[in-house]
Amino acid sequence: MSEKEKGSLAWASESAPASCEAVADLYSWSSNFEKFEPFRQFLGLIGYLEGESGEGFIGYLELSKVASALHAYTERPTEVKDFISELLEVEVEFGL
Repeated sequence: MSEKEKGSLAWASESAPASCEAVADLYSWSSNFEKFEPFRQFLGLIGYLEGESGEGFIGYLELSKVASALHAYTERPTEVKDFISELLEVEVEFGL
């Protein structure tokens, strides 16, 4: 894992509001995959990134984490989208 990835992961875990902890957890777990695949699939499912639906297979544990993040999204969609926006801005700042 690169220093850039570590920086964005640290930001996500430290900055996530309580309502977005499942999203931060999914993001962190997704660092184990190329292009953060499970997180990108989550973004596609909620329509955050047009045309982004992921390409690879994810396992049962990843599906569980995506489900938790989707639940958080259904509970507080605006907070989750705001958190995702900030998280993706941090990725850009770190050059990911």
